[in-house]
Amino acid sequence: MSTAAAAAIHQPASSRAIASLVIGIVTLVTGFWIFSPIAWYLGSAEIDEIRRFRAPANGHDFAQVGRILGIIGTIPILFVAVVCALAVPIGILCILFG
Repeated sequence: MSTAAAAAIHQPASSRAIASLVIGIVTLVTGFWIFSPIAWYLGSAEIDEIRRFRAPANGHDFAQVGRILGIIGTIPILFVAVVCALAVPIGILCILFG
């Protein structure tokens, strides 16, 4: 095995992949879902960098899990946004025709 191949095998995961995983776990455990899109973004960006061979491939699993946790944590944010977006027109209609 060449030294370049051996160096590629032993590269640690990038800090962005680990940050994506940690933020994803923390947001789901603590309920601070406002940070979930950050985990989603970091994981997606890191996977894109890995596919372009600009980041170590050892971080792919961390980035993938962080991205998935970010997506799961973003769902409640979207739900609340939709409920609030529907509540305002319904409230106005209730005031006008109530």
